[in-house]
Amino acid sequence: MVDFGTDFDSTGKLDSKGQVALVSGPANVQQAIKNRLLTELDVYIEYCDDYGTTLKDMFGDELTDNTIEWIKTEIQMNVLKDPRVASCDVEYVDGVRFKYTYRLIDDDTEFIDEVNN
Repeated sequence: MVDFGTDFDSTGKLDSKGQVALVSGPANVQQAIKNRLLTELDVYIEYCDDYGTTLKDMFGDELTDNTIEWIKTEIQMNVLKDPRVASCDVEYVDGVRFKYTYRLIDDDTEFIDEVNN
């Protein structure tokens, strides 16, 4: 079984000892993906030149068919940048949100999350 790692809980929650909570396993991957998608590209340019997305700018544009496809591609490409992710599909739902479904390497579980515009 693959170790999906452990990291600090980016929500700032504390554990029962008053320490910063940790997330492990698939929840750690979910948090990492969410953080990447919500971070604007170039915020951490000194550390990683391709961390983050241009989603904020894209959501400011009129949502034409082309823009929707561009956003779907941006989400999919960024989810797949995590080496723990094996596959990702993105769909535009109800004219208000982008739902992405992904699977981790060595894990058949399907994980679903979304980004709202």
